[in-house]
Amino acid sequence: MALPSRVAAGRPLGGFSAVSFDQATDLLWLLSDAPQGYLIALDPRALRRPSALFRDPLALVGRPYAPLPVQVDGEGLARAPGALWITSEGRRSAERPAQLLRFDPATGLLQRAVELPEPWQARPGQGLESNSGPESLTWLPAAGGAGTGDLLLAAETPLRQDPPDRVRLLRYAPSAKGAGSFTALPALALPKQPGLWGLTELLVLPDQRKLLGLWRSYLPPEGWGVLLSLYRMGDLQTAPAVDPAVAPPLQPLFSWDLIASGLASDNWEGLAVGPQAAPGAGTGVRREGPALLLVSDDNFNPRQRSLMAVLRPRRTAACPG
Repeated sequence: MALPSRVAAGRPLGGFSAVSFDQATDLLWLLSDAPQGYLIALDPRALRRPSALFRDPLALVGRPYAPLPVQVDGEGLARAPGALWITSEGRRSAERPAQLLRFDPATGLLQRAVELPEPWQARPGQGLESNSGPESLTWLPAAGGAGTGDLLLAAETPLRQDPPDRVRLLRYAPSAKGAGSFTALPALALPKQPGLWGLTELLVLPDQRKLLGLWRSYLPPEGWGVLLSLYRMGDLQTAPAVDPAVAPPLQPLFSWDLIASGLASDNWEGLAVGPQAAPGAGTGVRREGPALLLVSDDNFNPRQRSLMAVLRPRRTAACPG
């Protein structure tokens, strides 16, 4: 479905680059990559009443001792207990660095800005490309419910010093007393299909044993490409210390071509776990587990749209595992 481009008061909406579903309130939280940055809650129960669809935006606000970049290019969103984490993509400049930002989920006030590790920093011949990451961010709950858990984030495209077949992946452990710590994980292999592919989202599934990656490309004149790839978390959690530039990148267990499966051809960037799926009807087919929600970024371009889609898992006799 297409989302409204304005709220009832006339404020323009768009640039939705990430989505999170709050199971407790049944609200969808959408992150906009507008220059000032904001989140806005969508009430799915009001889908038939567009004027009541959105709640008041939650602006992202800095403070003198915790200033925001000149422009917040919010791309990744993770809602952890008591914290709202966002990645700002950056432009290889001191004024607009790529960062991991923690906000108060109630007020939108910036609580902490975390610098990315040295290999990700903009230096001659190294670091993130401008406007190329990190776009992906997902929360990994702590085992057994102890602690707040960690975050996984990834670059959109290869770092300047890396081979062109991979994107780097990081695990971040927050700390109440400091900036926390990063651990380099095995890189993820870029899709082999034609196109300039970038990783736009990561999502740890509820069982914490699998990881999804959302890949996007644009190749004229064919247009947009969208792949959903599945990885085994154990391949990341049990990995020894690695050099992501040297070790072979991790290949997916399976990938689905979402455009070929019927998804609208557009700039899909956000992926989240949604409501529990209802059992499916039909002999030999059942739907299991939660739905997946996707949102597209219209880039505030009048020729594009902000779209939301729902993917529901299906298991057939041909896929018993």
